[in-house]
Amino acid sequence: RDDIKKYTKATPWQNLPLQNGWVHHQQYNNVQYSKSFDGVVYLRGSANKGRTTNETVIGTLPVGFRPTQTLFVSALNNSYTVAVLGIYSTGEIVVKKNVDSEWLNFDNISFKI
Repeated sequence: RDDIKKYTKATPWQNLPLQNGWVHHQQYNNVQYSKSFDGVVYLRGSANKGRTTNETVIGTLPVGFRPTQTLFVSALNNSYTVAVLGIYSTGEIVVKKNVDSEWLNFDNISFKI
């Protein structure tokens, strides 16, 4: 039974260090990441106040939480419309399209590594 718990335990949620003016939104949960026992990385939380130009790095996932190839994922912006982010194999999470600096929500972003 202890072996089952050991091999099916997810990593604890950890705060994502943010860059280029992006900060954890004070009215919502911090941007965080975790990984399930079977290699699915999950993101959650909200950020704001950062640069929104194309290819701006919002934050970088550490080794062990990075995709093997570039992914394009959907997030929500302040208008509750789709914002597109790129997640590179280097771990960089970057602005792609329709991101605003008022509110960027990472809830429900996940990918298998």
